[in-house]
Amino acid sequence: MSVELWHDLLEAERTLRRAAEEMARRWREAFFAVAAAAAAAEYEERLRAGTLPSSPEEAAPTDLRPASGLALTVAHGPRRRGAGAPAPRGPSAPGGAGARPGRPPEPPPAPGPSPMADDRLRLPDAGAGAGGRQRVEGGETHPAPPPDAGRLLEALRGRDAPSFFQKDFFEKDGLLIGLIGAFGFSGRPRLAKALAAALGISPKSGSISRAFDRCVRLGLLMPHRDPAAPFSLFSLSPRGKEAYRAVFGREPVPSEAELLLSAHPGAVAHAAFCVWARELAEAAGYQAAIPGRPAAPGPQPDLILRAGGLVLPVEVERALSHDPDKWRAIAAARGRIAVVAVDPEAAERLLSVIEGIGAPYALTDFSYLVERQPRDPRAFWRIVRGIPELGDGS
Repeated sequence: MSVELWHDLLEAERTLRRAAEEMARRWREAFFAVAAAAAAAEYEERLRAGTLPSSPEEAAPTDLRPASGLALTVAHGPRRRGAGAPAPRGPSAPGGAGARPGRPPEPPPAPGPSPMADDRLRLPDAGAGAGGRQRVEGGETHPAPPPDAGRLLEALRGRDAPSFFQKDFFEKDGLLIGLIGAFGFSGRPRLAKALAAALGISPKSGSISRAFDRCVRLGLLMPHRDPAAPFSLFSLSPRGKEAYRAVFGREPVPSEAELLLSAHPGAVAHAAFCVWARELAEAAGYQAAIPGRPAAPGPQPDLILRAGGLVLPVEVERALSHDPDKWRAIAAARGRIAVVAVDPEAAERLLSVIEGIGAPYALTDFSYLVERQPRDPRAFWRIVRGIPELGDGS
């Protein structure tokens, strides 16, 4: 196969993938646009309270329904009556035939927790589709240590709040903006951990969740969510970048979400797994970097890990079906293959493909990393073949 044909096939695959991702993004936007138009008052109330679902799947348990009776439901979710919906008529319904006199109406279900406050590890179940979830047990899911935010706090304390912020919450919200602008972090759990460490509170504190919600409402943060992602990502909006310059007097660095979504437009779930892999790699002792938009055609890594003299381009892989030609091209370009798979089943299927190629490789997955909590670059990998720097000289 000629190089030109190979590049054409790669470009065709990217075009098809981006078209599917764009369709999914537009569908989600339409869902929330209908919700906002049909139930404006309740939508705004939930937005202020931080209880707005981040996807149709998360909306299913509470069934956002406007007072007009128009129900926004998800087919596979349990159906519950919202606060403004008309009560069903029947023997057990208040006001219906056979109703008990004086029986008070049933209270509406309490709103669920804010999706921004959900730090549970969520992975797609193998073969269960985008809505499937599984909980990975083991160690800390986000073990990377928080950065030193001392200089950010010094820049915030003792000065008046710029017009971008609410005065009473300037220090907390300014610090959140500063963490993204100074370090480029985008993952919600890591940002919450860093913010909590600097302020001396719990990362699961409600005030942390409210800071995220507030900065989104103020137009300082852009959230990036996907039902298949393990957590939400955040980047500075144009207004947020302007606020960062006003407070800290410098240009913000590109965030993880900006870098990853510029290279893979619309692929929020993939970007979130790349961010998570970077956290786990740094906890294991690697220096980890996310390359920006590809400058030339050909296989581009999702991460670049460094330890000592080792420079290792890494792929973060979510698919259960694997194209051998993709991995042959990666092996030809880099001389080795390094992959973080989403779960053990994906790792096993990928292993059967990689072993047939015959190139040196290193393979691991998130379940292994969360359970083992590696603190050494070599221990980061579940299986290594033919890479002496990682402990296997075969």
